[in-house]
Amino acid sequence: MSPSEPAAGPTAKLGVSAPLSGRGAVLGREMAQAVRLAVQEAGGSGLRVELVERDDRGEEQAGLAVARGFADDPAVLAVIGPYNSNVALPAAPLYSGARLALV
Repeated sequence: MSPSEPAAGPTAKLGVSAPLSGRGAVLGREMAQAVRLAVQEAGGSGLRVELVERDDRGEEQAGLAVARGFADDPAVLAVIGPYNSNVALPAAPLYSGARLALV
């Protein structure tokens, strides 16, 4: 089952914040692919997972914009990423304030 295929049961919307472009794009795309693979492998659990991938470019300001977008979406339950600490540290208070789990 792919992340976009419907499954029986509830849906969990997960955000992925990663550098999908820019200097760290290779690592960010690998991270996003690993998350997609984990979702596929968990597909038989009865929980439908909708992934929302956003490009933080490995840059603080882009990461803050991504964090604001996830924080403003009440359907997002958790965020995987950011990959880079220079993105994660300034964005962490936004995620915390929105009560989003950050993995």
